[in-house]
Amino acid sequence: MGGLSALAQTGADKLPLAPVHSAIRVGERSMLPHLVLLAQRVGHVVVQALADREAVRPGETVHLAVSLKMDEDWHVYWRSPGGTGLPTEIRWTTPQGYKAGRTEFPVPELKYDKILKEDSFILEGTALFLTPVQVPAS
Repeated sequence: MGGLSALAQTGADKLPLAPVHSAIRVGERSMLPHLVLLAQRVGHVVVQALADREAVRPGETVHLAVSLKMDEDWHVYWRSPGGTGLPTEIRWTTPQGYKAGRTEFPVPELKYDKILKEDSFILEGTALFLTPVQVPAS
């Protein structure tokens, strides 16, 4: 069975999440990687993936999160960036039968760029992106 992985993309920067070696357990069998990863720095962003539990049962939903912690005076753009920037995207690769839902984004800040004279929707500090993943019934 394949594993679960995520790719966070903030503009042109791709922030891959490293594979995980422990596992979320379904009953007695190991089915999914346990996503409590060590933080990884990519440029001005520290990226980490998390899960809301260590074990899942067939048919239930597990909530997975990607945390992006930006350096001071640094930001990423929201899913609808506004006048400038490229949207942040979170893409999950799941094992067969698992279904990743729509990723929820935190509320952005509106930032006006005086030089470009445009508004943008940005995320600063630490942003947490939450995705429900439906576990197959069998």
